Amino acid sequence: MRYRSATKPIFAGLGAAAVVAAGAGTFPAAAAETPGPTTTASPTATASPTVKPEPVLSLTVTPLTPVAKPGQTVRVVTRVAALHAEIAGIRIASVRASTDQATLGGECAPPFSSAGCAVGTLDAGRRDSVFLTVTLPKDLKKTTSVTLTVTARATGVAAKPATTSVKYVVPVVTTPKPTPSPGPTLSPSVDSGRLDGGKAKAKGGGSGTSGSGKKTGGSGASGSSGGGVYEPPSPNATFDPPGSRDSGVSMPSISAPSPSVAPGALQATPTSRLRNNKAPVAQDLTFERMASTQVAWLAALLVAFSLLLTQLRLGRRNPANTAAAAAARRAKGTHRRSRRGMFGK
Repeated sequence: MRYRSATKPIFAGLGAAAVVAAGAGTFPAAAAETPGPTTTASPTATASPTVKPEPVLSLTVTPLTPVAKPGQTVRVVTRVAALHAEIAGIRIASVRASTDQATLGGECAPPFSSAGCAVGTLDAGRRDSVFLTVTLPKDLKKTTSVTLTVTARATGVAAKPATTSVKYVVPVVTTPKPTPSPGPTLSPSVDSGRLDGGKAKAKGGGSGTSGSGKKTGGSGASGSSGGGVYEPPSPNATFDPPGSRDSGVSMPSISAPSPSVAPGALQATPTSRLRNNKAPVAQDLTFERMASTQVAWLAALLVAFSLLLTQLRLGRRNPANTAAAAAARRAKGTHRRSRRGMFGK
């Protein structure tokens, strides 16, 4: 019994020593382990710097009336736009015309320092408009084409010019050709009398004098018809055409028309006197027939109306009818018995 009790502490000590030895062997092994390769973090990529787009100034000039008349004022639209980026300090710097006769005006007039010339700041893609005017004088002599050059400036941007043209057309005035005034016209009988009896002379017959009437012309014609040689009339002293003497051609004399007073107003002759035929015209016969028919109808109506009035007047004054009517009125009630006595009638 003592042996068993003495061996228990020995086993307990051996167990404790084994545990201590096992723990001592474990710690050096953990300390002797070699560390593995350590992974280092890759460096972060640096962002590349962003390139800012350069701003571009856009300018367009457009006239509302490309063709105008002298003295007309033409409006010109100037559009300014900012492209790719914001642009500040935009303004219309100058406007030039190709001719000194042009007068410039509008929102931005010379010397181009007014508030209408300033556009200001425009964002990317935005635009603004400035209205200009150009005028040429009314007394323009010929058709003229005016070229306008507009220049816009901005901060940090190159100046931008733009051109346009306006044509001023002078209307062509056509003067009507003067119409020749008609000369005095003569009747054929007077002309023939003057030509036949001007200065023509017949050797064997009667000679016609230079009369201007019908009788004188007749006498000249009768003289030339006599049995003789006809002598052509010589040209007048005041009428000497070129080449008449050299060629030997004699021109007939033409006398100037003598002044005469126009006759007074003549009384119009009735048409009935101008007619030689005494037979009645068909229109006159038709008128007479219609007139007679109308008169007959009116007479018949008048007679019928008179008879009707007479009958009415006679019917009102008929005594026989009046007495018969009175008797008929009294005949009413005759079948009744008449009253007798003191109250009887």
